[in-house]
Amino acid sequence: MTKLKVLDLFCGAGGSGMGYYLAGFDVVGVDHVAQPRYPFEFIEADAFEAFALIGSQFDLIHASPPCQAYSPHIKTDGRWSQGKHKGFNEPKLIERLREILADTLYIIENVRGAKNDLIDPIRLCGGMFNLSIARHRFFESNIPIKEPEHLKCKNLTHPAAEKWINIDPIHRNRRIYSVTGKSRQTGSIQVWKELMEMPWAVRDFELAEAVPPAYTRYIGAQIYSRLETSRIKCESCGDWYCAIHAGHIGENCNCWPCDDCGNLRPTEMLIDELCYYCRIESNTGSTV
Repeated sequence: MTKLKVLDLFCGAGGSGMGYYLAGFDVVGVDHVAQPRYPFEFIEADAFEAFALIGSQFDLIHASPPCQAYSPHIKTDGRWSQGKHKGFNEPKLIERLREILADTLYIIENVRGAKNDLIDPIRLCGGMFNLSIARHRFFESNIPIKEPEHLKCKNLTHPAAEKWINIDPIHRNRRIYSVTGKSRQTGSIQVWKELMEMPWAVRDFELAEAVPPAYTRYIGAQIYSRLETSRIKCESCGDWYCAIHAGHIGENCNCWPCDDCGNLRPTEMLIDELCYYCRIESNTGSTV
């Protein structure tokens, strides 16, 4: 059986992608700018265009659209963010993404400021995974995901950062290792890499815009387990089918899943979108 595949939209340097890889997925990343250090197969393209072309080839879609329009540190006005920096005219993409991903299994990730734009999101925090950084991120999915207990995360400290600050007492501001914006001091990039567990990253923006791999490894492990247990073999053509994906069948298969029981039956046995066996059961009240 082939490995499950995730399409990592707005992939950046690959924090999210690495988490899914560690959870067992094959990963392909998409971003509109080159990502020379992305650790997996990479496609430089518009995320929406790429999804339209190849999205159906994947078992799961992850999307981390730009957060600037949702950040509480940037003034927003309706559909567009306002400002004199990178957030200027940054579009809000969550609603648009949800619309095009509705028929797939998906994850949409963003910052705290996007919480009200996401539907029933779970919150993940570095403290849940023994990371020394809070970095709250919110994840919407059309697959149920269990949220870990959120323990106290205020003033999380990282040994490497503390050591560096003690050497240079002038720079005791903890924002030095907040992993946001630009790196603020020589040596801070190394601290950021340790905080995020992203040793392959080099530039400050690669880390500042990333999701710690621990987050998507946690999410990916739950989804992978669910998808694996939901895969059944088509009785007609022999292809593997995911019972969670509606209509996800082999190109040469003449079967269709029953909306009621999920079983695959030849199309000629479907009556009113129920398979023959479901129809018998509903009419007689007995189990066939």
